[in-house]
Amino acid sequence: MRIAVHGKEFNRASAPFIGHIFEILSQHKAELSISSKFSKYLTRSIIKSDYQVYHPETDLGNIELFISIGGDGTLLESIIHIGKSEIPVLGINTGRLGFLATISKDETTKALQNLFDGAYT
Repeated sequence: MRIAVHGKEFNRASAPFIGHIFEILSQHKAELSISSKFSKYLTRSIIKSDYQVYHPETDLGNIELFISIGGDGTLLESIIHIGKSEIPVLGINTGRLGFLATISKDETTKALQNLFDGAYT
């Protein structure tokens, strides 16, 4: 599955959670494209698999799913990245509330597993 990921700067406490997301994606052999902004915050200790870097103006028409990691602002930024391409977006909330990014940290593993199991198709 070809997946694009966008997020914002995160603190050290969030690094293991972010790493866990990428671990799951790697286990499922996802082909990753990471936003140039988010890739600056990732280190090889967090994401161990290969990935492409894309810029917001890049055509993401070959992407099957877009994952937004952050809060509602990050999700709105992500929508700008995909434009009119109608790529489904999974918003993972790393903040407190999350009106738009509705998957919580606790629900992330199950949501990603359901995704790869085809539960959302």
